[in-house]
Amino acid sequence: MVLKSRNLQVWIEKPTGSFCPKTHTSIQEKSTSFSHLKSTQKILPGHPLLVNEAYVETSPEGSPYSVVVRIPPHWRNMGVQLIIDGVEQGSFMRFNRFKSYETRITGRRVERTTMRGFQFSKLRIEDGHGNYDFDDKAHCKGGYIANQIKRNEIKPIEFMIGKKAVGIIRVNVYRVGKIVPGGEFKGNGNWTPCTVVDDIGALKMQNTVESITTLGKPTRCQPTKVVYAEFPDRYPFETFVLKYRSHEALAADNLLVVKHSPFRKLVSYITNWFKLRARVQVGYSEKLKV
Repeated sequence: MVLKSRNLQVWIEKPTGSFCPKTHTSIQEKSTSFSHLKSTQKILPGHPLLVNEAYVETSPEGSPYSVVVRIPPHWRNMGVQLIIDGVEQGSFMRFNRFKSYETRITGRRVERTTMRGFQFSKLRIEDGHGNYDFDDKAHCKGGYIANQIKRNEIKPIEFMIGKKAVGIIRVNVYRVGKIVPGGEFKGNGNWTPCTVVDDIGALKMQNTVESITTLGKPTRCQPTKVVYAEFPDRYPFETFVLKYRSHEALAADNLLVVKHSPFRKLVSYITNWFKLRARVQVGYSEKLKV
């Protein structure tokens, strides 16, 4: 199932049951445990922000996942930003094209040729620890969030970052102005999220968060170039919000969506048809008696 609008399509790809934690090999599939998709309009001062949100089920501890973004043919330049657990992980630019474009974001490029993949982990609860410890320096180096914090202009999108956004994968879409080519990309820097809190710290977490994202082992990747873009607006014009929770948490809140097979749908249709026919016949018989 895909969370989509006319500007973007976003979904999570995660391993099926054939995932092997030791070798990190798996068959990838689109995540299907979404709640009912909804699109709501949230108003920021002087600017409407289109919000698309859904819930998604996590995979077992240590299993990798990817954020897939597909952009249909469009006429304008767009900046796409990825925020996970309140930390900006990176962004990319897509120039106006008359054909669709799809990218699979598998991890955070921590150095020039080093990538660390995203993986689901559990937020542990142990005595002797405090509240969730959020590092404000964890945002990618030279990224939009880091620059906005330096300029003290982070207020319009402050609700998207920090510990209040843990358990959320967010994809933002910005209008792009002037674009300047840069040199070789040096990486976004490392990120070590908080993985353990005490009982009081767990109670303070919003939305019953029990799953977090961590980074896997470093792997080699090819170097890439960087471009610098001007964002005319201080906030995105559209955002995609994926709140990831465990199966138990989704079931407790009645947020799981069961996807029936075609055979099951056919059986249900035939059963309902016979029930309806039986009710009609009973009503006809009662009418004759009168």
